Amino acid sequence: MSPPGEALTLLRHSLTLSAITIRPATEFEDFVVYDQHGHGYGHDDLHGLPEATDPDRVDELLDTIQSSDGKEQRLALLRLATIAETDPETCLSAIPVLTTQLKTSEPSVQAEALTALSHIADEHPEQVTPAAEDVLTVLIPTTDSEPLADAISIVAAIADHNPDAVIDAVPKLATLLQDGSPADAKAITALQRIAASYPNTVAPITPQFLTYIEDGDDTQRIGPFAVLGMLSKEYPHVAEDTIPTAIELLDATHYKLCANAAGLLAPSTIVSTKIIIMVT
Repeated sequence: MSPPGEALTLLRHSLTLSAITIRPATEFEDFVVYDQHGHGYGHDDLHGLPEATDPDRVDELLDTIQSSDGKEQRLALLRLATIAETDPETCLSAIPVLTTQLKTSEPSVQAEALTALSHIADEHPEQVTPAAEDVLTVLIPTTDSEPLADAISIVAAIADHNPDAVIDAVPKLATLLQDGSPADAKAITALQRIAASYPNTVAPITPQFLTYIEDGDDTQRIGPFAVLGMLSKEYPHVAEDTIPTAIELLDATHYKLCANAAGLLAPSTIVSTKIIIMVT
């Protein structure tokens, strides 16, 4: 029976509505989400009936996104992201509108747009490629963890289709890895895909991979070893400092880590042998 302000208890914070699950109400408790403008979102707002996935419904949502703001706009973005998760092809027409939100909107709206774009990019990276430049603007350490993870996921998807479109992501991803990103695995996946076509672009950031190999656990080491192994085919000396660690990991219980360590050693061992012969 406390006054409303005193009866509220903060349970968690999230920048995107799509990441929130509201508990069902009980006899004595109810749950609500408030945004920074004081708009409230209840269970029906966030967990209503599944949206129809016909193009007309997508067009209606896009009209709302472009013509409104506040709660109405965010709910339209939430519903669009829900559709994109289950039927991304229906949302292809939404890509230009979502990209526009990355340029002009506040962080919470940008985050909702990135969530929808990430779902579309998973299945149709070629369609999201024109948005690459705007997605890259989000790849900075100060970006909230949720939109940052979605942006990295989009870059990784585009890199698998057209690595040329996301070459400029390399130094940004390197900075995120150095500062500690919440989406390390996806960031390394993106770098690995870019390195496959442009090893010269990724080679300068090998210190970040070396740090991961030295300080990470077995799971975290798998990706960096894969990237270094790929780079060492073009630049055999790039991974020389990791040779002792790679040799130790040939007996690793994680088979992927063992295989990647062996892959890195193949070209590196040849270089080391040549050096020894020359010295002798």
